[in-house]
Amino acid sequence: MRQKIFGTICAALTASSVLTCALPATAQKTKWRWFGDPQVMEPLNWMKGRWEGEAWFDDDTGKHHKLFRMERVGPLLGGSIIVIEGASFEMNGAPAAFNDFNIISWDEPTFRIRSYAYGAGWDANNRLETTPTGYVWKSVAGPTTFRYIGTHSGDQWREVCEEIDSTGRVTIRFEMNLHRIGETDWPAAGMSMPKQIPRQDQ
Repeated sequence: MRQKIFGTICAALTASSVLTCALPATAQKTKWRWFGDPQVMEPLNWMKGRWEGEAWFDDDTGKHHKLFRMERVGPLLGGSIIVIEGASFEMNGAPAAFNDFNIISWDEPTFRIRSYAYGAGWDANNRLETTPTGYVWKSVAGPTTFRYIGTHSGDQWREVCEEIDSTGRVTIRFEMNLHRIGETDWPAAGMSMPKQIPRQDQ
């Protein structure tokens, strides 16, 4: 179902309720985008839960770094989007410099799943393709393409980052191997609920 904006009123229909909100004048020119329904995200439902394991990456100088990695993954908006928070630690337990946050949702105009990632002062908006065993997404930086390939089997999640240069040479720059340690009610847990909803006839 598509959303329409009538004047300054936006009606957003969800599976369980209708939200009506008044938009300020500055938002009337906003390009509203429909993000699909939960069924589109079903191929990624295996990601939901808490994960931990080891990871490594090679920096631009060629130095090899080994990390302990944790991820928590959960749905929002009735399962229409999936959010991911990743945290890294040095092998001695100290927090590492790189942490990240990711929002995965359906982009109706392009009929694609997109990944909106934030970390280390950077942000990225990339197309994500689901596969029978996981996902693939790419990021292009000049003549270089970084291809992230995620696969899962049971409670195991593996991701590698391949750097592909202008000649087609492929170098693995990052790898993580995680195992599921449990479920999570994040991020929906803790949602504030009204103690009493006022009667409409009052």
